[in-house]
Amino acid sequence: MDVTHEPRRVRIGVVDDHPLVAKALDGATGGAPGREIRIDLRAVAATVGAAVELLDRDDLDVLVCDLQVGAGADGLLVLEVARRRSIPVLVVSGFDRPVFARAAFERGAAGFVTKGEGVDALVEAIGRVAAGEAAFGERTLLAVRAPGAQPTARELEVIRGIAAGRSTDEIARDLMLSARTVESHVRRLFDRFGVVSRAELAVVAEREGWLSLPAG
Repeated sequence: MDVTHEPRRVRIGVVDDHPLVAKALDGATGGAPGREIRIDLRAVAATVGAAVELLDRDDLDVLVCDLQVGAGADGLLVLEVARRRSIPVLVVSGFDRPVFARAAFERGAAGFVTKGEGVDALVEAIGRVAAGEAAFGERTLLAVRAPGAQPTARELEVIRGIAAGRSTDEIARDLMLSARTVESHVRRLFDRFGVVSRAELAVVAEREGWLSLPAG
């Protein structure tokens, strides 16, 4: 005799300023053959402020959060709020970059998946997080365990200028460099540390403690 297995309902919220993830999960709300969980998409937030309201308002089992919310890696702020409320967070990112995986892990995320992995992988990760398990792939764990690189002394000076909100021309004038040289430093920093904006670079610098390193 066949015994039907009722999928476990998992209440989730999504924090993402692009509709891709929410649309994919909304399409999975009815469950699918062989799936262990049924997604109950309660709310979607596109800003940090809306995410905080979502966390205060809804009783969630899992929060699915993109790191790229608003200007830079503002999803890290949402991670901090969710951790204080004891709501597990599955980070989903369009960037398969080690620095993002490390940031998610160190801020207390329960898992990390990329948007390119598809909805089945995302739903599976949600189920694992909802069950109290971690959902980090082997590649992500290798990235998390890898020692972080540090900027050179000159790069650190550029980063300090960026963190202080100074423009390229202002940094160039302070360091007696050309604006083109400063931009070259910035591009190399972006490539090496897997960031896509100055705001993200400042977040990485703060998290890694670079701004506390002695000058020179």
